[in-house]
Amino acid sequence: QLLCFYYDQCETHFISLLNAIDALFSCVSSAQPPRIFVAHSKFVILSAHKLVFIGDTLTRQVAAQD
Repeated sequence: QLLCFYYDQCETHFISLLNAIDALFSCVSSAQPPRIFVAHSKFVILSAHKLVFIGDTLTRQVAAQD
């Protein structure tokens, strides 16, 4: 049940992370100014953090059920 509940959120955040990484790579390849690079980097970190938070929550809930 937990996996079904978090599945859509994980998929959404994973796609968001992939898009953020693509944006960061395009920023680097087009030699954007540092402020643009930093903004894209922060978004990658934020997107990854959301996935880690979901994984941590799932782990804690499964461990609590055992």
